[in-house]
Amino acid sequence: MTKVKNYLNVLFILSAMAVLGCEHSKVKKQYKDTAVEEKTKISQPGLPHQVIGYLAKNLPEWKIPDTSDYAKSWWSFHDKKEVPYHVILDLNDDEIADYGLLVHNNSSVKLLLLLGHKTSFDHYLATNFNQPFLKGELQYGLAIQPPGRIDIAFPEIRSLILKSNAINLLELENRLAIYYFMNEKLSVFTTK
Repeated sequence: MTKVKNYLNVLFILSAMAVLGCEHSKVKKQYKDTAVEEKTKISQPGLPHQVIGYLAKNLPEWKIPDTSDYAKSWWSFHDKKEVPYHVILDLNDDEIADYGLLVHNNSSVKLLLLLGHKTSFDHYLATNFNQPFLKGELQYGLAIQPPGRIDIAFPEIRSLILKSNAINLLELENRLAIYYFMNEKLSVFTTK
């Protein structure tokens, strides 16, 4: 009987170590690019000067919001320490940081994706997201969606299997869409 108990104890310990090891690797993959980018931030929390310079040169009419642009109701669902208007991740698995940013031109707010290259970016303004911008009333944000399976039941039952990190577009606490790369092209999975 003691041999069986010892065997079960060893099996339990090995299983626990395997689970903890898998969980640790997921967290490390999700945040590895953010740690590198934190060293280069200038003028906008978490954004390197290359991103700010690219926006100023190539998209001067679009501005990045700040936390004062957000509606008070946004902060009922989210931590005041977070930066909801941009995310840094590797969207297309090329091991170069990519950026998702909410941008506004004083009348509308859009989602801007910057795909990083060694010395520059390609940018995409999402055509399926264009909302009115009113200072102090912004209720949209971004969050990283790690790889995994996403199931939705409304308005119809659908699933998405993500093999890489993606970007969640949120309205208050609700996810509106997931932006992801598959087969070298940008795709959108709407959830509302």
